[in-house]
Amino acid sequence: MILGLLAGEALLVLALAPAVGYYFALGRFSCPARERLALSEMTAVAIAATVRRGFDRSARHRG
Repeated sequence: MILGLLAGEALLVLALAPAVGYYFALGRFSCPARERLALSEMTAVAIAATVRRGFDRSARHRG
């Protein structure tokens, strides 16, 4: 039972990974190069903010 639940959660994470990666890239490259953190210096908060920035940028383009 528990293994089945964990497998379902793993599939959900794998299904969402491309979308999160897309929003991360969009958010990262929508920021000027001089203001970007190095990837090795990014904290969980900075990563979440970058994904959010990408999601907001994407929503703006959708209209």
